Amino acid sequence: VAKWFDDTDFTLQGVKDPCVVQLPDGKYFMMCSIGDSLQERWRIGRFVGDHPEGPWSELPYATVEGMPEPGWDVCAPALYIRQQPDGQIQYHMLVQNLCFHENGII
Repeated sequence: VAKWFDDTDFTLQGVKDPCVVQLPDGKYFMMCSIGDSLQERWRIGRFVGDHPEGPWSELPYATVEGMPEPGWDVCAPALYIRQQPDGQIQYHMLVQNLCFHENGII
């Protein structure tokens, strides 16, 4: 991925912890940690593609409510999906949050 979505005020230098799932329509959805290991500032990146090896199209960052800065200081997403009887897709995500801070959660 050459350009990050709407990243005008922070240079994100790393991508790690990818989690890829196949959607019911056959496309692939990936969430991963995007950030900087030197500053330990991370966001959850979201991508969609037609094949697990790419190419990937970037979507807006995931927003995680309840964080001091929504969307920041979360990493290592684990994702699974369930299709409900009505056809709606329900996403479930587990993350590490504030793991680089005192009393952080892993």
